[in-house]
Amino acid sequence: MPSMHVLTKEGRWVPMVDTPYENEDYLQGLLAHHPELMPGELVDADNPRRWLLLTREAGIALAGGVGGSRFSMDHLFVDQDATPTLVEVKRSSDTRSRREVVAQMLDYAANLWAWPPGKAEGCLIERCRLEGLDPEDELERFSPEGESESFWGQVDANISSGRLRLVFVADQIGPELRQIIEFLNSQFAKAEVLAVEIRQWRGEGVDTLVSEVIGRTVASEALKPSPRRLEASEFLAQLTALCKPEEAAGVQQLMSWCEDHGGWVSFGTGKAYPACFLNWRRDAPIWALIPGPPRWVTVPFDGLGEREPFRSHPELLDDYRSRLLAVPGVVLSPAKSRPSFSLSVLADAGARSAIQGVLEWFIEQVTDSAETPKAEGPGVSE
Repeated sequence: MPSMHVLTKEGRWVPMVDTPYENEDYLQGLLAHHPELMPGELVDADNPRRWLLLTREAGIALAGGVGGSRFSMDHLFVDQDATPTLVEVKRSSDTRSRREVVAQMLDYAANLWAWPPGKAEGCLIERCRLEGLDPEDELERFSPEGESESFWGQVDANISSGRLRLVFVADQIGPELRQIIEFLNSQFAKAEVLAVEIRQWRGEGVDTLVSEVIGRTVASEALKPSPRRLEASEFLAQLTALCKPEEAAGVQQLMSWCEDHGGWVSFGTGKAYPACFLNWRRDAPIWALIPGPPRWVTVPFDGLGEREPFRSHPELLDDYRSRLLAVPGVVLSPAKSRPSFSLSVLADAGARSAIQGVLEWFIEQVTDSAETPKAEGPGVSE
């Protein structure tokens, strides 16, 4: 059995004991309030998953909807690419067999297709009603790059096509369940089957939770289609289709300006929304803005804060924010680590020129001692 000690700020070593959860509802509540316990970087290292809770105890009817809700899954999340993620929480002390737990999850997945379009969105609306929240604000905070109609349309499309993620969560995943999960994940081409082991370690005045993702094997990774990044022509086609002509022209002019000033433009996968990244610096690529049609330009303060020079000089992030806020039309939420402003700002020549002035300052900060990148740089996985 592994052992753990925690060194406190006072220099005291605290022995930790691997401790079962008091009850299943406690673990469910932890996951609902802290979905990052399912570590997104372990689920997808290239494009870490983020989670939006739609509901707890989601009712699922038999296919065709006969007889009302028969099943009740513990949690229903979606990720940033609108992939529904079904989560079933069990303690290792649960006396039910692993076969029953797996069969229960497969029942959920097999009958989720009975949901009519809009029901997933309705789950979020009802949760927000009970918690006194605004569902539009919740979605905009989670996915600022796109419109709610497009996002929910993609959620419904994923449900109807079986593009789901099934996640078993427990304090311990036994070898038998681990083998079943790895086998299922290696067989499914559209659905992903994973387990997350969240172990609780307790010591004197200290609690620690340690997560491990199970199910990602070489065989399963080979089966899943790897996301392909958009070509420039594909991005421009979507840009033209989704945006007003003056907005599309503004984005293209900013892309050209980036390339003319020592940078390069890379593109996202377009799973949920098209996006382009304005990159600089070859040694350690860094991007300043992420235009994402049809509505937003995202400012990745969270990613910048992990890169030099902003990591060593966080005051530069405040300076960058202040300079952007001085541009006419730019509004950034102070509560968000990755806020967005309206894409329509780029349609105005004066505002676009002001943004370019801010980017000139940005380039000076990040390229003082760095080699200028070539026209085509590495992809950006944000």
